[in-house]
Amino acid sequence: MYSLALSQSNWELQNNKEGIKIWTADTPESDFKTFKAEMTVHAQLEDVKNLLVDLDAITTYYDGIENVTEIKRISENEAEYYLEFSFPWPVSKRRAKVNSKVLPVEMGSYEITTALIPGETKKKSFVPVKKMTSMWIIINAGSNKTFIKHIAHMDPSGNVPAWIANSKVTETPFKSLKKLRRLLEKE
Repeated sequence: MYSLALSQSNWELQNNKEGIKIWTADTPESDFKTFKAEMTVHAQLEDVKNLLVDLDAITTYYDGIENVTEIKRISENEAEYYLEFSFPWPVSKRRAKVNSKVLPVEMGSYEITTALIPGETKKKSFVPVKKMTSMWIIINAGSNKTFIKHIAHMDPSGNVPAWIANSKVTETPFKSLKKLRRLLEKE
């Protein structure tokens, strides 16, 4: 997995509304930007983790992901699956084969990483994603609250101009975190 630049100093704040902050940064060896999004939710740490790793739930909160198909469950904390992304016309749908791992970092926090598994993801009418990585960091913030940080980068491959993709790079995480918060805070 290539670096998500966790310690980048060139993050630029793009959005700070409704309790969600989103930054973008240039990505080495890519014309497509990386985003970092943060918020705190009124939910227990374990509830947040369980929702983030529930493959059946991903399409309910992650904007632009229209289908998730499990390939194999390696362990309670690791799985391989396909992600299928929808894009506005005229851009074709994308598909990625990924590996996701949940790692307890220290008491009261988890890191959930998702990395592209190189190789063919053939499916008619889908363009295979060539570069993608994602990380969720969730930390118990006390008083029934959890701090959530999500950092991700994707090169959608194919004929998508970087300026078009980069113009949407803050919209997807903002919509996704809003939906995630609604799901967590209604429970």
